[in-house]
Amino acid sequence: LDLETTQIRLPRGRKAHLQTLLGLGLFGSVINISAPILICDRLALDKPIDRLTLRSISQVFCACSCWSPYFGGTALVLTYVQGVSIIYIMLTGLPLLLLTILWAHTYSVVKDSKRIENFTGYPITLSKLWLPVSLTAAVVSMQALLPSMPILVVISLSALLLCAGVLWMRL
Repeated sequence: LDLETTQIRLPRGRKAHLQTLLGLGLFGSVINISAPILICDRLALDKPIDRLTLRSISQVFCACSCWSPYFGGTALVLTYVQGVSIIYIMLTGLPLLLLTILWAHTYSVVKDSKRIENFTGYPITLSKLWLPVSLTAAVVSMQALLPSMPILVVISLSALLLCAGVLWMRL
């Protein structure tokens, strides 16, 4: 793609900042460290990433670990803490992620509203959301159906089955 053409389509302003943080919260929860790298790489095409943006991205990515079954810490808790369920972790941790996103966005707007008004965001579209949503649903469903299966096996098997299913549908 032509860089100029791509830049025209990129969202801008406060809404773009919030959408970028929400997208990072969703993607970061599923694909982990690759998400902030991909988003920062894309944002850096427009202009160097400033300290305020890095702060927001770091805060939101760290908060992904509060609820995501794809983080090692969550898998460790599910493996070693008797009676805890993946649903409980997700339902208690997801509001923490959302509060962090709201806080990071609000702080950025208050700290430097001019910079946020000119912020060039990461383009989040419905076509990009199906994978993290599908993978999360697959893990939660498989864990509910097979509660005695170790969470690392559930995550690996869910990813494998989802990939195989998508490839089979594209044949």
